[in-house]
Amino acid sequence: MAVFLVVKKEFRDLMQSRRFLMIFGALLLIVILSMSQGVDEYNEALDEYKGMTSRIALTEGKGFEKFMPEKPSMLLIFDTMTSYFIPIGAVLAIAVGFGLISGEKEEGTLKSLLSHPLYRDNIIIGKLCGALACFGVVIVVITFTCTGLLMMYGISPRVQMSS
Repeated sequence: MAVFLVVKKEFRDLMQSRRFLMIFGALLLIVILSMSQGVDEYNEALDEYKGMTSRIALTEGKGFEKFMPEKPSMLLIFDTMTSYFIPIGAVLAIAVGFGLISGEKEEGTLKSLLSHPLYRDNIIIGKLCGALACFGVVIVVITFTCTGLLMMYGISPRVQMSS
């Protein structure tokens, strides 16, 4: 039961922290910029695909060897995002993780926290679960942002059925 109190306190503290909000804003900016760049690359690849298929249709029956080009995948959009997001996201996650305990020491609440009748492992697990809950909120917001950006560009995510 004490773990849930620590989780609730840590989640509230992280969501109100200026450091966390600045990191979250930086991640959103990275996602938006890389998504727009990825959509541009996808549209270029799609235009190239359409041009190749139209050339194949024009040369049909003239004795030229034909091959059908592969349609570009929508995952090309996210390729750019992962190349930016993974290294920067890892550094920012380390910064948040470092701030979990050092933030208590900076605020002077570490001694007060440890003086309560809580086991130390409850504190550590509570802080970890609170941080994971914050990262869960970040992932949900980024997922909705990506989906919204795709919809704004007129790209509708769909499942392709293989036969």
